[in-house]
Amino acid sequence: MKKKLETLTVQTLIPMLRSLPLSVARSVGTGLGKVFCELLGLRREVVENNLHRAFPDWSDQEVTRTSSETYRFFTRAAIDWLRYEDVREAESIEVTGWEHAQPLEEGGGIIATGHLGYWELAASELADR
Repeated sequence: MKKKLETLTVQTLIPMLRSLPLSVARSVGTGLGKVFCELLGLRREVVENNLHRAFPDWSDQEVTRTSSETYRFFTRAAIDWLRYEDVREAESIEVTGWEHAQPLEEGGGIIATGHLGYWELAASELADR
């Protein structure tokens, strides 16, 4: 039942978030991160357990703060992905080194990259090109 409720929530939110101005949708996304983490606790225990395992020296306060920030970032990033065309129009996105990806158009390949920049949107940009 919980999974169905999560699915219904997302299906309801997506059209709403697409219809709002980008800045408003991003603000709503930030608020949703707080709701998902702090009020609903969606997978919060898993996130916090993973943070405790990854950073055993962190206090409970550091884990809780990082967990909350992660949810807020994830929902904002999800809004940017959902509204990618609007983000492209509203902001300057600079991509360099596309000449190295030219062989992909000729037969595919594997891309290995560092976790640099706003990589969450990089796949959308690559797909557009």
